[in-house]
Amino acid sequence: MVPNGFRMSQQPPPQYSPDGRFWWNGQAWVPVSPVAASIAPRGHGTRNAAISCGGFLAFLIVAGIVASILSSGHPKATPIPVAHATSSAASLSPAGAGSASPVATRDGSCAPQPCANDNYGWIVTVSHVKYGASSGNAYNNPEAGNVFVTMNLSFTNKTGDTQTAGLEFFQLLDGSGVSHDTTLMVNCEYWADVQIAPGGSYGPKCSAFEATAGKPAGIFLIWTPSGFGGSYKIKLG
Repeated sequence: MVPNGFRMSQQPPPQYSPDGRFWWNGQAWVPVSPVAASIAPRGHGTRNAAISCGGFLAFLIVAGIVASILSSGHPKATPIPVAHATSSAASLSPAGAGSASPVATRDGSCAPQPCANDNYGWIVTVSHVKYGASSGNAYNNPEAGNVFVTMNLSFTNKTGDTQTAGLEFFQLLDGSGVSHDTTLMVNCEYWADVQIAPGGSYGPKCSAFEATAGKPAGIFLIWTPSGFGGSYKIKLG
């Protein structure tokens, strides 16, 4: 209890100099003892310097992390090889026709012409090409303005992997620049896909297409062995 008439005086905390080495006693600056100097509150200058140092250290840490991420990075993409043409087979643009675009070669030599050799050993040979072939049936006719074109396809597998031979890997590019898929024809029996083991062969097997009538020149067989690009343009006439 505080006696009546008395009030407990509250002394304000000492005021220290910015460097913490002096304190104000109300009339003058007085040096502080070493112990008091070690615990004296620092001024704004010291605090700002500490904040600046801390900010710079944080910047260095962040910069180091970013540099580490950038240096590890992602592996660079490796271009995928695409087959291009020899004198008998030219790689085509995605549209299905055009000039050869030599990238990483996959094609090898083959004989007799016309033929194509993919992946140095997967070979197709074309023979007995007939422009304006008869279907052998009065009801089996091409579209108006077209004729039938038939040919025999023979396959040889000299690679180390099993290969697939099928009609869906072929198109006919006619003399007017129109591409045609294979078609059904009485005189050209349909055949399903087959798997040819290394060292094996298959054919000859008939394949039929339609083509623009009156343009027997400038016809090419387009062979896409993988079905995903790297086509060969085999000249037929």
